[in-house]
Amino acid sequence: MNNFDIKRLGRLMQYTFVSDRSVFVKLITIWTVVFFLLFMLTLNAIKIRMGGFAGTYEACLNNALGAANSVFIGFLMFEPCFIFSNLKRKQPRINFFMLPATNLEKYIARFLTVVFLWTLCCIIGFVAADLLQWLVSFLIHPEATGLVMSQISDLNILSTFSIHNSSMSGDLSKYSLITFIVVLILLFHSFCLLGGTFFRRHSWMLTVVLFIILNITLVATASNVLANINMQPLDPNVLFSILSAICVLFIMFNYWASYTIFRRMQIINNKWINL
Repeated sequence: MNNFDIKRLGRLMQYTFVSDRSVFVKLITIWTVVFFLLFMLTLNAIKIRMGGFAGTYEACLNNALGAANSVFIGFLMFEPCFIFSNLKRKQPRINFFMLPATNLEKYIARFLTVVFLWTLCCIIGFVAADLLQWLVSFLIHPEATGLVMSQISDLNILSTFSIHNSSMSGDLSKYSLITFIVVLILLFHSFCLLGGTFFRRHSWMLTVVLFIILNITLVATASNVLANINMQPLDPNVLFSILSAICVLFIMFNYWASYTIFRRMQIINNKWINL
């Protein structure tokens, strides 16, 4: 089979959903516990520190939502490291590679499973934890209760990327900086995807270590090169546009390299890497 078939991909996704249902249940359970503990710690820490709920309870819920949002974004960035976590043992590898589908369809199915279905499990865990904390809060302090998810409409993600032009040279556009930050996030996401495909064991840990080493090396090399070159200062918007374009090229390379490594996977590979 060399041709991509959307119907065959759909059947493969159905098989993946059924075969991985225990993984989905485990993820939902884990995230329910994690978010519930996070909500209870956040809300009660404020109450203990202030001798009661200072201000409105909505402000406390907003703080809890901010903490959950940080955890959620971190999970979104790291979850590609586990794209082939189902191939750590020999028999699951045999079962997966024997599926009647092309390599591209198998790769897309795993990508959709980890990036979208795992994210859905995280969201379900968030909702379940929020309902559970509301119930517990109602029993502990019925005078002040509420759902964390009720504050989502007030969550301003763009405020995270707020900048102060006065501290920068030139007129740097806020949207240029936001675009650059988003591209950086996608770059790290794609790098985690590549690391999750390349490393067979401890993929997330080895990927993070490799990412840190590469960044230190790249920054040190770029600093030495720029120190020996007399360059006219560039307009900040032009500079960030160039950097964003370079990052996009690296993102494309990471996706290509990840799929290329997957195509070369065998049932019997190295203990630490998928080659």
